[in-house]
Amino acid sequence: MTKILIVDDVDYIRKSLTKVLEESGFDCDSVENGAIACETLKTKEYDLIITDIMMPDMDGFEFLDYIRDQAPPLGKIPILAISGGSKTINSDMALQLVNEKANMILQKPFAKADIVNAVTKVLGNAKFSSSVSG
Repeated sequence: MTKILIVDDVDYIRKSLTKVLEESGFDCDSVENGAIACETLKTKEYDLIITDIMMPDMDGFEFLDYIRDQAPPLGKIPILAISGGSKTINSDMALQLVNEKANMILQKPFAKADIVNAVTKVLGNAKFSSSVSG
């Protein structure tokens, strides 16, 4: 079963994403910020990370940097960035930074079908994923 880590500081978003994705057959864990996610990734493996950009303690930009600086397989894990927009992803520089580190960006709010389709697409077309099979 595909294992997904959801990183978002808003409780109802974590719960909603978990519910929608688990109903679609994915196994999900969720945490409220990048710092906790980094600790979680030391003990558990995931097939995909979904991360918000604006979060306390360690924001999504810092978290994306952390992941991409790690050795494979962690450094190659597919990432779906989600953002409420406004100040987060509107600047060209911010958009470029996220695009260089994440496989896809999905703007909030999104429909249930949008998140399931985005997850399926990222898992099927992960630009950072390793081509080495075990």
